[in-house]
Amino acid sequence: MKGAKPWLLAIGLAGLAACILLVIDQGMGDVWQAMAGLGWGFILIVLWRTLSLVTAAQAWRCLLLADARPSLGRMSLWRWICEAINSLLPVAQIGGDLVRARLAGASQGAAASGAAVVVDITLNLLMQCLFALLALAVFIGGSGTGYGGSLAATLLLSAGGIALFWALQKRGLFGLLARFVAIIGKGASLDKTLAGAESLDQAIRSLYARPGDLATALFWHMLSTASRVGEVWLILFLMGRPASLVAALIIESLTALLRTAAFLVPGGLGVQEGSLLALGGLVGIAPEAALAMALIKRGREISVGLMGLLAWGAVKSIYASIKK
Repeated sequence: MKGAKPWLLAIGLAGLAACILLVIDQGMGDVWQAMAGLGWGFILIVLWRTLSLVTAAQAWRCLLLADARPSLGRMSLWRWICEAINSLLPVAQIGGDLVRARLAGASQGAAASGAAVVVDITLNLLMQCLFALLALAVFIGGSGTGYGGSLAATLLLSAGGIALFWALQKRGLFGLLARFVAIIGKGASLDKTLAGAESLDQAIRSLYARPGDLATALFWHMLSTASRVGEVWLILFLMGRPASLVAALIIESLTALLRTAAFLVPGGLGVQEGSLLALGGLVGIAPEAALAMALIKRGREISVGLMGLLAWGAVKSIYASIKK
C-alpha cells in the first residue's frame, strides 16, 4: 500500500519473529496437535466473523447522515476492506479507516464521512474498555493471583487515553493539529488543510450532539464485541478444549485492549499472540492450546483479510471505470 513506512515494516517483521519464537518455545508438535482438533471447523470460524463485521458496519452506519446513508451491505463491504487493510498491510492498524472514510465520502462529503469514522473509532474503543472492565472485575473477583494490579493499571491507562482522545475531539483536535503544521510552514495548501480540519472538527461536534445515534451505534458495537468473545469460545470448543464464556471474555477483551494500545504494530503481530498465551494461562488454558487458538485466529484473519483485499481491488477497478 502506498505510504507504508520502512519503520512500520521493521516493526511488523519484529512482531512476526516474536510469533515464530513463541511457537518454537512451546513446541510446534504440541501446538499443531492442538490446532488439528479444529478440522473443518475453521470454515465456521471464518463465517462467524461475518457477525462482527456486519454489526460493526451497522454501528458506523448509524453515525452517517441519515438522508444519504449507503446500504448495510455496501457498508459491510467497506468495513471488511478496512479490517483487511489494517490486519495485513503495514499501516499501523489505521490505514483501513482512512480508506473507509474515503469510500463513504462520495455520498456523505469528506467532513461528515471523516467525522463518522473518528467517532466510530472512539465508540469502539469505549466499548472495548467497558468489556475489559467487566473482564477485569470478573478476573479479580475470582482469582487469587497477583496480576490484577497490572491489568488494572493497563485498563486505567487505556481509559485515560480514550478520555483524552474524546476531550481533544470536543476541543477541535484536527484544527489544533492543522494549526501546529501551520506554525512550521505557510502557503495555500496549508490554508486549505486548516479549512478542511475545521470543517471536520465541526462535523465531529455536530455528531456528538446526536445522542440517539450515538447510543444506537454503541449498542451495535456491544454486539460486535460480544461476537468476538463468542469467537474465542467457539475456537476452543471446536478444538476440543472447551472453556467458559467468562474465560473467553477475559481473554478476548483484554487481548483486544492490548492490541489497540500497540496500534503501531502492523496487525498486532506478536502482541496478539503473546497476549493470548499469557491470558490463556491465567484462566487455566494450556499453553499449547492458547497458542494454537492464537494461530487459528491469525489464520482466520489472513483468510478473511486476503478476500477483503481482493474486494478492495475490485471496488477500486469499478470506481476507476466509472470515472472514465
